[in-house]
Amino acid sequence: MSASFPDFDRSVSKLLRAVLFDDGDESDAALATLAAMGADGVVQVIAATQETQEFDDPFVKCGGAKVLAKLTELPDARRDAITALLADRSVDVRLHALDALSAIGGNRSGALAPLARMLGTSDFFPEIGFRAAKLLADIDEPALPYLLKASESSDDRTRLHSLVGLSYFAEYAHGATLALCKYLVHADREMRYQAAQVLGETANTDERIRESLAAAVHEDTHSAVRCTALEALFEVLPQNERVPMLRKALACCDYEVRSTAAELLETLGAGATDALADLQRLTDSPIDWERDAALEAIRAIRGE
Repeated sequence: MSASFPDFDRSVSKLLRAVLFDDGDESDAALATLAAMGADGVVQVIAATQETQEFDDPFVKCGGAKVLAKLTELPDARRDAITALLADRSVDVRLHALDALSAIGGNRSGALAPLARMLGTSDFFPEIGFRAAKLLADIDEPALPYLLKASESSDDRTRLHSLVGLSYFAEYAHGATLALCKYLVHADREMRYQAAQVLGETANTDERIRESLAAAVHEDTHSAVRCTALEALFEVLPQNERVPMLRKALACCDYEVRSTAAELLETLGAGATDALADLQRLTDSPIDWERDAALEAIRAIRGE
């Protein structure tokens, strides 16, 4: 047992199991019991997730991590203890620790170095580095030195994630998003996906970004990257160019791209009247998602 939590109450593990496995009233009651423990409850939950002997149970660890975000809404939450979970061997625990640190806000300077180390994460869940970069951006100015240092790394993934973080800082956003464009053609599919996602969120309308996203929509070999690039392109294009772009996407060989295009046209409502004939052709599709997306878009455009 870690010396950091000498008062660990093993009954907490039962409450965590209830939160994880039970539904309705029992789960709510267990969470309420933990919450009523205040800051001590946070410490106890983290202690349960860190126990490595008798209670080395991944389900307990995930249950503990799952409730952290709710418990850490308390003003006296133990940020240092939650930060320690960023180094946990369980991917689920690390992800929920990231959620918890996002939820508590305030001074999270103690998490800066651990988060920076996560930027190069290349385990089977590479989104961890991506989310660490976003959390660093949320921490704001204190994180800048860490992101700038990471941007000089020789590791592609670390550099990508540093650019993700820097793209949310006004002073660095333009250069960072332009640099992200090169990752749209990276050999790693996940890195292409993440680059497209951030380019959509930051909405830099530079022509070079628009051209890079358009190329990804029509040339990438993976549907998820294509669809994410399409959504990003939708965000960065002027309104009068969106419908023509989406009409072109409706003719793509990839049904997932066609379906995504239909969903985006639905959001435009009456402004997408020019796409009605293209959408009508998709209503005979044998693919449920594509057919339903086309029908929903048609109804939205017609105001039905």
